Amino acid sequence: MWIALGRPLVEGPRGAVPALAKAEARLADGKHGAAYVEAGKVDHPSAATLRAQIELAVSGAVKRAEALRDLGYPKRALDLLVRHAASCKGVPGVDAVNEAARVWKRDPTFKAALKGETRIVKAEAQVAKLAGRSGTAAEAAAVWDALLANLGDSCLAARLQALRKGAGVQN
Repeated sequence: MWIALGRPLVEGPRGAVPALAKAEARLADGKHGAAYVEAGKVDHPSAATLRAQIELAVSGAVKRAEALRDLGYPKRALDLLVRHAASCKGVPGVDAVNEAARVWKRDPTFKAALKGETRIVKAEAQVAKLAGRSGTAAEAAAVWDALLANLGDSCLAARLQALRKGAGVQN
């Protein structure tokens, strides 16, 4: 997951086509919509490829955000949508990204998951304080079990189960 979050949205041709210098500069600034427009001004196969890559990244943004949300990271998922919507203005398909962000922000279940994620962060700090003491696995399991009881039917379930398993509890 780190790779997916840490890499750029689109890799540019990096100096291979001098006419695409402005588009590359926009990519480097995280302005994918502006890069899309600049690449549209260039008659070169690399420009068409760059535009297609940007379109593809936008079309997959909602799916990537849904995957993050379903792994138990709703804030990262919403941040991804908001970031893509802002950086990809003018790219075909960005309206779906904006709409998904708008719907998620209004969804009571999603709002509850965002609050639940805050509880997970606090619980992680609590479990970290237990490190090195005897009986740590049982105490950590109790922390995660309590959260699972409250949040187990939300998108946070997979993350909580992984944290529980990481505490040494297999069932």
